[in-house]
Amino acid sequence: MSTLIPCLSREFDHTVIFTGQHFSDNMSAVFFEELLRGCAYTHLNIASSDLHRLTATLSGCFSEMSPDMILVYGDTSSAFAGARAAEGRFLVHIEAGLRCFEPITEEIYRTAIDHIADLLLCPTDLNKYFLSLEGVEGDHVRVTGSLIVDVYQKFRPYFIDPGERNYVLLTLHREENVETPRFIKILSEVCRVRRRIIFPAHPRTAQKLQHFPLPSHIEVIPPVGYLKFGGLLRFADAVLTDSGGVQEEALMAGTPCITLRTSTERQETLYLGANVLFNPDYGCGLADLVEERIERGRVNVPNPYGVGGETQKILNLLKEVL
Repeated sequence: MSTLIPCLSREFDHTVIFTGQHFSDNMSAVFFEELLRGCAYTHLNIASSDLHRLTATLSGCFSEMSPDMILVYGDTSSAFAGARAAEGRFLVHIEAGLRCFEPITEEIYRTAIDHIADLLLCPTDLNKYFLSLEGVEGDHVRVTGSLIVDVYQKFRPYFIDPGERNYVLLTLHREENVETPRFIKILSEVCRVRRRIIFPAHPRTAQKLQHFPLPSHIEVIPPVGYLKFGGLLRFADAVLTDSGGVQEEALMAGTPCITLRTSTERQETLYLGANVLFNPDYGCGLADLVEERIERGRVNVPNPYGVGGETQKILNLLKEVL
C-alpha cells in the first residue's frame, strides 16, 4: 500500500489505521520508516490473535470517522477484521481473488472478504476467474495488477547490497509450517541443502528455533526491513519461502524460487517456471531441487502481475466510485 497511500492522501481525506498485528519494530516500525516516512497513522496496538477485540475496535473507529469507503489489503486477520467492521459501508478489497484451495486461515479470510466487498481489485485475470467460479462477478470485479510491482520498482534503486554472494535465502513463517510437526520436516530438509543459507527469522519462527540447533551453514538473523530484504533477495542464488509476496518479488528479482508449501495462490509463477512447489510432507529431495533450480540460471519471464502503473489504475477506480 506504500505507493497508494500518498496518492490517497492527495486525493481524499484519508486515514491509515495500523492495527499493530506485527508488534516488533523490525516487523512494523521499520516499514513505516522506509516505505512511508512521515506518514501519519492511527496505531491500535492490538494483537492479531484477538480477532473479536480487533473487530470491535475498528468498528468504533469507523463509527467515529464515518468514512465513505474502507480499503483492506490481502488476507490477514487485520484485513478480515476491517472487512467485518465495515458492515454497511463501501468496502474495497485490494488483492482479491487469490486462492490456493486449501483450508488455511489466510484462504478463509480472503474468501470471506471477497464475498462481502463492494469493489474487488484482482492482480490477474486468473484471480478474477476464480471469483467467477464462486459466483462473484460483474463490473465491481476489476483486474488492476499487483501493487507490489510499483513498490518494487520504486524502491529497487535503494535496496541494500548485502556485500555477499553465493548464498540461498530462506523465509519461513506460516502457521501450518511452523506450528505443526511439518516444521521439523522442513528444517531437516533445509539442513541438507549444500549451500550457505541466510535465514531472517520471523518472531514466531525464531521462538521455535530455540529448540532446534542448526548447522553452521545456516545463518539465522533477525527480521530485516524491505530495503535490506530486497538486496538479499536480488543477490541470492535462490530463495526458499512460504511467503506469497516473496514469490512475486522473486520473479521480479530474477531469483529462482522454491515455495515450501503444498499449494500456492500465485499460480502464475508456477506456469512461467519462475517458481516451483516443494511439498514438505514428502520430506526428501530439497537439496537436489535447489541445485537444479540454480543450474537453470536466473529467471527472465514476463511479469504477470503488471509492468508498472498499478497504483494509478487503482486510484482511478477509487475516484470513479467516489
